[in-house]
Amino acid sequence: QCFSELPSLLGGAGLAMATSQQRSQLLDILSEVKTKVQDRLGHAKDFPLPQFIIVGSQSSGKSRLIESFAGYTFNFVSSTLGSRRPTVLEFRNRTDIRESVWYVQMPDEHQWNQYDLKSVQQRVGMAHDQLGKSVSHTPVNVRLEGPYV
Repeated sequence: QCFSELPSLLGGAGLAMATSQQRSQLLDILSEVKTKVQDRLGHAKDFPLPQFIIVGSQSSGKSRLIESFAGYTFNFVSSTLGSRRPTVLEFRNRTDIRESVWYVQMPDEHQWNQYDLKSVQQRVGMAHDQLGKSVSHTPVNVRLEGPYV
């Protein structure tokens, strides 16, 4: 519901060209989403609320932008055209470890499992590919922890 206003709000110009009023309206929408999450889950202090949300049309560079934040190229798209399910990425800065560590929680699993980057890419790709041409709202959760994240 909240996101139905985004295309008309920005008028196709993109956030960089948005007026301050459009940016303010977008922040209001994001605040509404945050409030709904908190209302549904309670004020759990350990719940990692998103610090940013990336929205864009197909092949507009969303994944590349996220990769630049992470400092890794992970290419979480299917072998078909585009992503078939959401991939929720959680970045955690941890100064108590030397190397970055990747974890995945697949849609049918209830626990996080540690994998190397190549295995993470394969598992996320398979989760997209198994849907064929259909699309799912059920996400694959990926967490990256490391000293430079």
